[in-house]
Amino acid sequence: MGSLLNVVAFKLLWAAAGLGAARGAMWPGPAAVARGVAWHLARIPTAAERRRELTYVLAVGRAGAAVDSGLHA
Repeated sequence: MGSLLNVVAFKLLWAAAGLGAARGAMWPGPAAVARGVAWHLARIPTAAERRRELTYVLAVGRAGAAVDSGLHA
């Protein structure tokens, strides 16, 4: 059930980011993603697992930003 919730949350966050960008608003996407990551981390039972997951999320976010910047350069 947890994986299904993560997939649904990801789809909703992706839609929020896309709709915000389509309307010329750049902050709805990052704000929604920040809330989604906070929700995701809150569901992880131990602090060590939360730290590991946050490290992973930040690394993937940086990699995604780098690739996206490279595509638009």
